Amino acid sequence: MSELYAAEKGAEAVPVETTAPARTDPADAWAEPEEPADEGNAEPAGITGEPKEPDDADEPGEPEWGREDDAAVPGSGGATGLDARARDGHPAASGEDTYPAEPEDPEEAESPVEPEEPQGPERPDGPGDPDEADGLEGDEGAETPEESAEAESPEDRAGVSGGSAADEPSVTGKFMDRVKGAFSSGDSVREISETVDRPDFHLPGRAYPPDAYGTPLDRPDGTRTPLFDGVPHRDQTQQGALGDCGVIATLGAVAEHRPQDIVDRMKENEDGTYEVSLNEAKSVGFGRYEPTGTVVKLTVTGDLPVYSEIPSVAAFADSAETGVAWAPIMEKAIAGVDRTWSEDKQASWQSTHVRTDAFPTGYTRLNFGTKSSDRAELLVQLTGTPAQVWDVPTGYDHHGRDAKTQFRQDIAEKLADGCPVIVATRHQKKGESPLPGKLVAGHAYELTAINEIGRFELRNPYNARDPKPLTFDELRDSILPNYVTLEKK
Repeated sequence: MSELYAAEKGAEAVPVETTAPARTDPADAWAEPEEPADEGNAEPAGITGEPKEPDDADEPGEPEWGREDDAAVPGSGGATGLDARARDGHPAASGEDTYPAEPEDPEEAESPVEPEEPQGPERPDGPGDPDEADGLEGDEGAETPEESAEAESPEDRAGVSGGSAADEPSVTGKFMDRVKGAFSSGDSVREISETVDRPDFHLPGRAYPPDAYGTPLDRPDGTRTPLFDGVPHRDQTQQGALGDCGVIATLGAVAEHRPQDIVDRMKENEDGTYEVSLNEAKSVGFGRYEPTGTVVKLTVTGDLPVYSEIPSVAAFADSAETGVAWAPIMEKAIAGVDRTWSEDKQASWQSTHVRTDAFPTGYTRLNFGTKSSDRAELLVQLTGTPAQVWDVPTGYDHHGRDAKTQFRQDIAEKLADGCPVIVATRHQKKGESPLPGKLVAGHAYELTAINEIGRFELRNPYNARDPKPLTFDELRDSILPNYVTLEKK
């Protein structure tokens, strides 16, 4: 297949120094459980414009990978603002804030906290259920009641992750071209192969979990849901009854900014299975992840978890409403990739995500959510490009730019360069008012655009209920103090 889009223009962002069964409403079903206080999980204000520095001591309960912001949201599209389709005109790095003063919004009454879980066997529309385990995907635990976003541990900051294999320079172009190029140049490219048939999908604590595997991709008329229908885009990703908002938000962001990466990594085989190829990634410290040069090739079967009452609808990532199969098949591949993990990597994940006697596998593992480091690793797996966890600025940099100006300009440059940006909301404190803009606490969102008055637009992975555009102060005070993005291509 030919390239679906051309390389994007834009100045390379430079790190700045700082001084410091019927679907129910997604939001009703997916709030992640709160994770134990992690370093970065409750204090979104503490952010710098540079990569995280490693801490001297490990803190219990913190993920071994990087900071944890675990929430993703469907994007509003940002028709009038700066997004992937508006590559020019983003603020210059002059230090001057070119956005007009932000008008003050009249006092807006926030709606009461959304119910945490859908009632009945109907397929929930949103990610993480209230009963989901604490800590990732929002809390970076499992996307649970309030899809929680997790905080990064000292180890994460130090870049201690379960990565493997030797570093390999990042390359551009189609995925298989990269693999062939590596072989032709004499470099050793290792390939790991595995079959993903029926990953564990038991969701402890859920009131109405799916109860069977079915074939929802097979239609009543004898046809099958196509893997792709045109160019992949973010609106073809929709979180279901699984606490993996961070995964779905990341898939949507990559599909929107780099659709060819999705196409190059997936194909349907003649026997009805699918082949999914992912880049193995490793942490190299300071919140940065790189490809190792190893390709993980997964043969994925087409059966998916369903509710026995509605076997024609996938219980997790949607295909019925989106009309394509790539998102649920990629979600299944990501669930099953842990079959290729070493015992050390399993133990590492378990020590930072959830304390259980046995390592949770498959969809059960995804239900514990993701950390910011997990999302950075996933970006590398999907694109083959290095990814970074960055702190949100809190003070002035050496150019005299305040935190708001730094953040706006950095994000505008990333979006103009076609780089996905993922953030995660923090958990609410007991008795605290709802987060602004109808944000879901402990949930991952894609930051999609900056509008004409400098407000930030987010997309909810529920593929619905996007929050209203937020000011810098509203966003900063509501999210974990970091964001995940790719390096410029």
